[in-house]
Amino acid sequence: MSGAGGPAGSSGVLATLASTTAVQVVTSATVLALTVLAPEIQAATGIAAGWVGYQVSLIYAAGAASSALAGSVIARFGAGRVEAIVLACLFVGLAAVLAGSTAAIALGSLVVGIGHGLNNPASSQLLHRVTPAPRRNLVFSVKQTGVPVGGIAATLALPATAALGDWRGGLVALMALHVGLALPFLGPHGRTPADATVAPAPVLARMRAEQAVLWASRPLRALAAIGFLFSATQLGISAFVVVMLHEAGGLSLAEAGAHAALVHGAGVVGRVGWGWLADRTGSGFGVLAAVGALCGLAAGTAMVWPALPPMLGIADLALFGATAIGWNGVLLAETARAAPRGAVGAATGSVLVFVFLGAIVGPSAVGLAYAGLSDRFLAMGVLAAFSFAGAAVAWRLR
Repeated sequence: MSGAGGPAGSSGVLATLASTTAVQVVTSATVLALTVLAPEIQAATGIAAGWVGYQVSLIYAAGAASSALAGSVIARFGAGRVEAIVLACLFVGLAAVLAGSTAAIALGSLVVGIGHGLNNPASSQLLHRVTPAPRRNLVFSVKQTGVPVGGIAATLALPATAALGDWRGGLVALMALHVGLALPFLGPHGRTPADATVAPAPVLARMRAEQAVLWASRPLRALAAIGFLFSATQLGISAFVVVMLHEAGGLSLAEAGAHAALVHGAGVVGRVGWGWLADRTGSGFGVLAAVGALCGLAAGTAMVWPALPPMLGIADLALFGATAIGWNGVLLAETARAAPRGAVGAATGSVLVFVFLGAIVGPSAVGLAYAGLSDRFLAMGVLAAFSFAGAAVAWRLR
């Protein structure tokens, strides 16, 4: 098992946490950008808003592939340099999206996905070095708050900039953030001696070795299964919450965006809360089981969301966000805990392959149900099934 992070003062933890969280924020905002701009893009280009599930699936397909190679890439360039590569991929991907054609958006989504797949393995390697074991769940969960924070930023800022005249304006501003955040990782501290001592291996051999780490460990296998199921749920609701509330719930685009921001905001609270609880109880798997059960309850209730009293509907969305978007930090911390010594990046990448596969399945499954059901809120039943299945896997290893 991987031991505690290397010796470092509080300033080292805070500095690493701040930089990796900032990258996580812009990564999340980039991944979700087109899901919140879908109605505007449809109006400008004629591309149907319902394609968002498939666009998100393209991002995560590319993410699964790059995550499988993450350990090798980190070994070759160092975790800090890989964070710069992540930001470069996000920039190039959005540059392609600006063209506005279906082909350009598909290509840009693939490039964004490559960066997305490398991000968490690199940041986990950086954080694991400096974080004491008793605080690992909380620190990793705080870093993962960057996902819902990025979601909030995207759902509030991008529709507002689109309303000023052009859906591309917010994407250009996001690209400027990519450049600004990449610069520190390109400086003299972007690569550490510990990374530089790892000799690169052939790509296919490295992929096999990284997957062998996962399959040799029962906890890592369970975490991969949980990550697949919970990721399907998270991306299913993230991709469709705005479209569903706008098209089927009768809310304006701004109102739907505000409700989506609530979902992501609750995810921020959930990530910190679940991380604190996992450290306090010493049972990351127990916390993941509780998260899955509560998420299944929220998703099941969302099937009748239009019939709920307004305050209960808001409460259900908050619970949905706190659980569907709140589990990631605990899962990453438990992955680091279960990883063989010196193999945190490789173990994280191997688990994230299945997380990304879940992210492909989730939006596509919801998209099929959404298109085929007369009451589109019933599509949330798919996410309830994923959530309860993940809870059952986690419960067995609690």
